[in-house]
Amino acid sequence: MNCSSLVRAAISATELAEIKERLEAFLNNNEQRPLCSFLSGSVAEGLATTRSDYDVYALYETCEEGETLVTGGQRPIEVTRISLAKLQNIIEVLMIGDDLPSATSYELLLCHRLYTGIGLTHSHIFDQLKKTLDVDVFRNRLSDFCRLNAERSMKVSAGFAEAGDFDSAMLSARTAAKHSFNQLLVFSGATSLLDKWQLRYAQLFMGETHLAFERFVDVFAGTFSGSVNQKKVYLQSCYRFLQVMADHALLANRMHENDFWTFSRFFPTHLSGSARLLEKPPGIRVVSHADTFFLLQLNTPLMELPESAALLWALIDNDSCVNDVLQRATEGLQLSEEECTQYLQTFLSAGVITMSRFDLPLRHLTGD
Repeated sequence: MNCSSLVRAAISATELAEIKERLEAFLNNNEQRPLCSFLSGSVAEGLATTRSDYDVYALYETCEEGETLVTGGQRPIEVTRISLAKLQNIIEVLMIGDDLPSATSYELLLCHRLYTGIGLTHSHIFDQLKKTLDVDVFRNRLSDFCRLNAERSMKVSAGFAEAGDFDSAMLSARTAAKHSFNQLLVFSGATSLLDKWQLRYAQLFMGETHLAFERFVDVFAGTFSGSVNQKKVYLQSCYRFLQVMADHALLANRMHENDFWTFSRFFPTHLSGSARLLEKPPGIRVVSHADTFFLLQLNTPLMELPESAALLWALIDNDSCVNDVLQRATEGLQLSEEECTQYLQTFLSAGVITMSRFDLPLRHLTGD
């Protein structure tokens, strides 16, 4: 299936008029009128199932927050009451981005619902509010939020594995994979992190034949039964998945997508002999924090890296020799060959990459 196989079902003018009429009848029975209201959720996004409700948000100057279900008609209408000031504050804090770790999934969902919403009553107020949400900044915040959650889950997984609780370690590693896949979805165009729509967003923005989508489904569907060795194999597959997602986060917009997504990133070829392929162990990945890059083994920092070294690391796809990697680094990313050669030697000496035997550009460094 490709990206066009899941088509958004746009809401019709007739259906929208019916929603407005039913909403107006509901609001007429309330003493307080909202400043504005808007339709959002799966129907507005064109992803609804036959059992989906209409999600309507009513914004008030002051109100007792809550939800009311309005029955009857084609679908029930769930009306969520929220104060305008609260939503404005959420947007302001998110745009600044100083306190992202304390952001809640609900706050991020509200911003997504605003961004994808359709004005119902007093649309001019809704449109003005919507303009305060810079979608590019919003996506950056979502990406950082996903990365933070993935790292938290990986830390928990590593702790369980060290304690010999491999079932809990697998569960936390799978959660980390879910968050890292969400980060890829955000890069692809999604602005929602709702679990129940994750695969539909993947179908919409990536297509089911996308290699990352196929691997995510395999990882998420992994069985938790079996021997300890089988559980360790599953953990390694999760670690490899996170490694690839971290590499993509580094190279996104720097490398053509078709060139990045290779089978060998998830499944190294393990060829020997003249190939001299560079390969990365699954538990090692690069993460960034405050514009600083670190090479981690699970959650243990191994070394701090300059950005150029982090990019070089991300280029290694487990199916390329030194010459290939250096060519991509110098021609594609305009990195210095001498600098990259030194980085590769550092990686080899630290044991964070392996190679069957050294290639020509490293001979003067290795003594071969």
